[in-house]
Amino acid sequence: MDRPLAVRARGITKCFGDVVALDDVELDVARGVIHGLAGPNGAGKTTLLGLVLGLAVADEGSLEILGTPVGQALSTPGGVAGFVDGPGLYPALTARQNLTALAALRGRKAPIPSLNDVSVHGFPKFDTDVPDIYRYEIWKRDFEKNGPANLNMFWLSSDHTGGPPNAAAQVADNDLAVGRIVDTISHSPYWKDSAIFVVEDDSQAGLDHVDGHRAPIQIISPWARHGVVDNHYYSQITMIRTIEQILGIHPMNQKDSAATPMRGAFTHAPDFTPFTALPNRTSLTAGLKTLPPCGADSPAPPDPAAAAVAPDTIPADKQQVAAQWAEWQAHQRLSGPDAKADYANPAQMNHFTWYRTHGWTQPYPGEDRIHAPEQVPGAAIPSPDSDG
Repeated sequence: MDRPLAVRARGITKCFGDVVALDDVELDVARGVIHGLAGPNGAGKTTLLGLVLGLAVADEGSLEILGTPVGQALSTPGGVAGFVDGPGLYPALTARQNLTALAALRGRKAPIPSLNDVSVHGFPKFDTDVPDIYRYEIWKRDFEKNGPANLNMFWLSSDHTGGPPNAAAQVADNDLAVGRIVDTISHSPYWKDSAIFVVEDDSQAGLDHVDGHRAPIQIISPWARHGVVDNHYYSQITMIRTIEQILGIHPMNQKDSAATPMRGAFTHAPDFTPFTALPNRTSLTAGLKTLPPCGADSPAPPDPAAAAVAPDTIPADKQQVAAQWAEWQAHQRLSGPDAKADYANPAQMNHFTWYRTHGWTQPYPGEDRIHAPEQVPGAAIPSPDSDG
């Protein structure tokens, strides 16, 4: 009797620009069978594995994983996992030990031990190497399996910037992940009882045109007033007080007890229309020195009314100063197991993001040239969150 198939591929074709990575590939892998792919560099092995793991979609052909058609979604059925060119794979460890080690590095343990039992294991902590759309996928699998808790908190940190992609790509990644979370919740049975608060973790050192401490907040809910900008004075504490009242829990201290809830942002007439996430218009792989196995991201056409995204190329006369910033970046604990948010000097971080966003062609506002890291005004003042 033939075994059922784990993988069934028919006519799979995948191109990256003018390069044909896979051409009319057909493949059957039976369940419980170890199957190897052998071939020279460039033969398409990693590209095919990327399709199987949901890291990319085929241009042509059909693909089934565990009997489920994959279609054009960047997803796989539950129970599918793997390493593709993963430097975190240690040959001396078993597969289970490798997965345990990876989970520990990428967020299995909460920084507050008492939160471990109520955390989604494997949800990555701050690490600019990890895209927010990956964090979304980790959350989505838990959401589809277990549903939401009464209070759910996410930290989507790509808009911190400073990671391997350029700043525009990281902000686009953050926006896309937020949009997909709202899309998923608003199309679920839980939407009628949901309120989503989207807020910066902190707003100090910002460049808001009114006040550097001012920050936007979005409240997304059937019970929130749609299409309205509420200009009342609110704070993090008033947001916390609002969430406490929605959940019916007592204040934690005198500060939130005295805070006024954000009543003006809500309505008695709910609108249960769900939201649909829009595709990203900025490539999520822009600025990467090495593309992932799935290749370059193909964004939706740009908005003709939006400002053009700066090119990834660095002008010849700025190569030296850009290299100095790359060396600075490597010491800011922006990625890896010891990544730490806000470790970098905020003045330097703001300059670095500005330079990258503007293609290394425009000085920072109020200055007449592009500075090296040590020349930035305020560079000698350590971040309050650093060990300096």
